[in-house]
Amino acid sequence: MAKFPCSCGDEFDSEEDLLRHAVEAHGAQRQPVGSCCGMNFYTEEALKKHQQTTHGR
Repeated sequence: MAKFPCSCGDEFDSEEDLLRHAVEAHGAQRQPVGSCCGMNFYTEEALKKHQQTTHGR
């Protein structure tokens, strides 16, 4: 599985994890594309994956 590297040297298993890290650790200004179950999602792909795996949609 591909890793998603950050400029700070950390690597993440998904683009969603990388984007969340960028916002929380580096203050990147990015708006979530949606939210579900109290979590914000920064890509449509991550939101759809969550909905499919968690809610069966």
